[in-house]
Amino acid sequence: MVESSIIPIVDIIFEHRMYLPLAGASVCFATGLLFLVHTTGRKGTRRAALLFVVLLPLVLASATYVRNTQWQSRKLLWEDVIQKAPGKARGYSNLGLYYYEVVKDMDRAKVYYRRAVENDPSSPEVHRNMGIFYLDSNDLEKAQYHLKQSLSRKMDSPEAHSMLALVYARKGQYDRAMQHFSYALSLDPTQAEVYYNRGLVFASRGNTKKAIGDLERATALKPEFAEAHDSLGTAYFMTGKPDLAKREFLAAIRANPGFPGPYNNLGIVLTGQGRFNEATGYLKEAVRLNPGFAQAHLNLAKAYIRAGQTLLARRELNEALAIDPDMQEARQLLEKL
Repeated sequence: MVESSIIPIVDIIFEHRMYLPLAGASVCFATGLLFLVHTTGRKGTRRAALLFVVLLPLVLASATYVRNTQWQSRKLLWEDVIQKAPGKARGYSNLGLYYYEVVKDMDRAKVYYRRAVENDPSSPEVHRNMGIFYLDSNDLEKAQYHLKQSLSRKMDSPEAHSMLALVYARKGQYDRAMQHFSYALSLDPTQAEVYYNRGLVFASRGNTKKAIGDLERATALKPEFAEAHDSLGTAYFMTGKPDLAKREFLAAIRANPGFPGPYNNLGIVLTGQGRFNEATGYLKEAVRLNPGFAQAHLNLAKAYIRAGQTLLARRELNEALAIDPDMQEARQLLEKL
């Protein structure tokens, strides 16, 4: 086995790699203990061996219990790794990832990411995580730098190519973006997120046909991908296919009932079809899920206006303007009521 051979591996010590090798060691240890007891024949030796056999499982069980407490959360686990191996990058990188993904504490995440880079500036994973962090912070130059550093050390990382594609797309360098999207998919054609992100870029460029193709692929690969269903529904609606749009918005709601976007979009479709009661139901759910969703308040007002409910429409327009005082469409509609 690799764990027990002379083949070099990155993680020389890893808990799960001890399981099978320990089986042989345990048999040898027990055999040696029995041999010692039987060959000496002394009562004191037998008592000591018996005491050892009783105490050893208790000690190991206690150590296992303590270790299991450290596996209860990502935070405890990686803090323990940092304490025991402060010179390694992985613990800092993964603790930074925890604060970035779970806690949403960007300042603390940045501190751990920077320490990871200091400990191992040659790690492609560390640079990739830093690149994703800066991309979400919209610091595109730093994101591009770290993602390029990651790819210079590991060219076959589909995630790094995909993230670098998003950097180029945000910078308006669409040809480069498409090259990296395509390269990412050539490495792993099962990545729903890459098809989704490329579809959004196609949509932003007005290429709705290609956007629909990518978004359909994303939802086929990952049926529970609510954002992809919502974006696909929007693309269908923009191409004059309201029934297909409704199907996708409902799929998005089923995939993530707490996502306000598809409720708003479905309300728009239903308003256009004159189904005002249904439309207002979905739009009210959108603003309930996100009271600060100014566009949903505006769309709910439009549905009320179409249904002849002026007072309710006025209330929603005032709500929209309270959230976004620069929303001119809401102001113009309110002046007409």
